[in-house]
Amino acid sequence: MNHGGRSQASGSGAAGFTLIENMIALAVFAIGMMGIVYMMLNGVGLSRTSQSLTQAYVAAQEIIGMMRAAGPGIYQYNNVNTKNGAPPASTVAGQNISTWMQSLQYLPGSGAIHGGYGQITITPEAGVSVGLCPCNAQVTITWDGGRKSYVVETVVGY
Repeated sequence: MNHGGRSQASGSGAAGFTLIENMIALAVFAIGMMGIVYMMLNGVGLSRTSQSLTQAYVAAQEIIGMMRAAGPGIYQYNNVNTKNGAPPASTVAGQNISTWMQSLQYLPGSGAIHGGYGQITITPEAGVSVGLCPCNAQVTITWDGGRKSYVVETVVGY
């Protein structure tokens, strides 16, 4: 039959996509989208890790600055472990450590541990008597239930 000068194609020469071609194209598209979603989720995780490391770095530099300002009272910071609680806030060092503990609470925690905790160890340099400086200070900040940590060692003294 003739419809306005056009003829209909019959059988195998028909234009358009078959159902199988459409399904294959949809599968390729879905696999590509899954890759994009995976990359986005991975980027969010890396961003959170970077944010936590930056917070730990800032907290470590904060307490190192406080120790450097302490002068001869630097050993009041020795063997501090904020997981065991803060020292009495009756001293300047105690107040500084309490302030430091508050900044550590912003690190991600898990379970019963909210935020992070920090440890400080001060040792005199070789050839220097105990109680005198220059000293080596090691600050360790731990968070995420103890699974992640940041450690910095520096020379402090008066």
